[in-house]
Order: sequence, then structure tokens, then C-alpha cells
Amino acid sequence: MEAVKAKLIRGIPIMLNIIPAIQWLTINDVIELTGFSKSFIYQRIKDGNFPRPLKVCGSSNRWTLEQIKEWMEAAAQPPEALNECA
Repeated sequence: MEAVKAKLIRGIPIMLNIIPAIQWLTINDVIELTGFSKSFIYQRIKDGNFPRPLKVCGSSNRWTLEQIKEWMEAAAQPPEALNECA
């Protein structure tokens, strides 16, 4: 059985492998989860290497925890070319 992974955001444990419903994240939440700076995140979005936020309530940007979790899992995998050399 997989161990439960948790990360604290605003003092609330966010379960990275148990997602009961959509959990909306602000840029500050994403910074806390990834450890990246705001400018790094937005540059990666511009380059197409990070999930784009969703527009909610007009001009507010939010990511879903699922978006970030999927990106983090994919980023942790070696590129396909490295898998073929093994």
C-alpha cells in the first residue's frame, strides 16, 4: 500500500495522493508545493513546461491540486529516451 504523502499549505495538510474533491490553489500555494519562485513558474508556463492556471471569478488565477500533482509526478519521471537506453 502506498504511503500517504502530505504537504502543509496554510497550516492545512494537503494529501498529495488522496484527493476527495477539487482543491483550488493560489500562486502562493503552488510556490509552497513546488519550491519554485513566482517568476520561475510563470516563465515555465510561457515556455509550455508548467500547467496553465484556470481563470476563476474574472481575473483570479487558480490551479487545481490535481494539475500540480500530475505535473510533479510527470516531472519526476525520466525522459523516454533515458528509459530506452536501459
